[in-house]
Amino acid sequence: MTRISLLSSKKSSEQGMTAIFVTMILIFVISLLVLGFALLSRREQRTSLDSQLSTQAYYAAESGVNDAAGAIQNQLNTGGAIAAKTACVDSAPYKFNATGESTLSAPDGVSYTCVLIDPAPKTLTFKNVGADGVVIPMTSASGNAFNTITITWQPSPGQETAPVNCSVPTTQLPTSTAWVCKYPMLRMTTVPGNVLSRAALMVNARTAFLMPQSAGSGSMSIGANAQVLGAHCTVTECKMVISAGGTSNKYFMRLNALYRQTSNISITATDTTGAGVGLVGAQAIVDSTGKAQDVLRRIVVAVDLTDANANKLPTAALTTGDSVCKRFTVATGVPFNKIGPFAGAGGADNILCN
Repeated sequence: MTRISLLSSKKSSEQGMTAIFVTMILIFVISLLVLGFALLSRREQRTSLDSQLSTQAYYAAESGVNDAAGAIQNQLNTGGAIAAKTACVDSAPYKFNATGESTLSAPDGVSYTCVLIDPAPKTLTFKNVGADGVVIPMTSASGNAFNTITITWQPSPGQETAPVNCSVPTTQLPTSTAWVCKYPMLRMTTVPGNVLSRAALMVNARTAFLMPQSAGSGSMSIGANAQVLGAHCTVTECKMVISAGGTSNKYFMRLNALYRQTSNISITATDTTGAGVGLVGAQAIVDSTGKAQDVLRRIVVAVDLTDANANKLPTAALTTGDSVCKRFTVATGVPFNKIGPFAGAGGADNILCN
């Protein structure tokens, strides 16, 4: 074989090796692309499945809340105290089933796996409070008298701005058209709940208007009555700390949002020891976890323990949409049912008293 033929054979062999190398690279790149698309497709499928399972787990958690609310209502109907549930397994009076899980678990693996109930939460929360207001019975879980009660409220959604123009003069309340503050004013009425006699109500009932102010002191005594007091407001919230004076371990409170609606009102308290105290009688907190296969959803719900907020009570003995003409007069020695301050005891009867 000549030298020329040897060189030609070697060149042909090297070209074959190059083709094999290029082919292997192409196979590797194509394999990576196929694997990437497969992983992407699997991820999309898993995302879709997780969304479906998440919805199922959420509904299972809601079932746990409904079962807990039913058990709480049964206790309210019998007039007993609401029992706490601090473990996932069933315990008297909560008998959801033998394992503490919903019977929804067969055969598709959807269940609520844990329900906890706190009848004495340290924070009470009320959403979207307007002029109708909320009624809040509060009893100290420790049995000690209240030292402070703190009320915090936020403006309605879209109104979260600095509390500009909230420093309204406290000599008189403005009209609704003159109210330019982004925060509502709260009308607060409190009554100690230990003694509910007529005499006690006349002496101890207190009403105050909590005015949102950027420079407000944010503190008051529960003994203040018929006053307009400045709450301390920031960009995110208004706060009023009420000194209860350690005189009672039970109060009834009513809060009405004036001029605007609140998105959230929160109430916390301390007792005479200075520690945060649980509040009994207003709300029970239900913590429910739902499960669908390997997906968990957990929701926390406040269950109202009073029907006063479901069946709204009027805020006053007399409500009118127009002006009221007062025909009664009062004078020394003149019966209230006689007309005119100078009619004397023999004056004509006032027909409004008949």
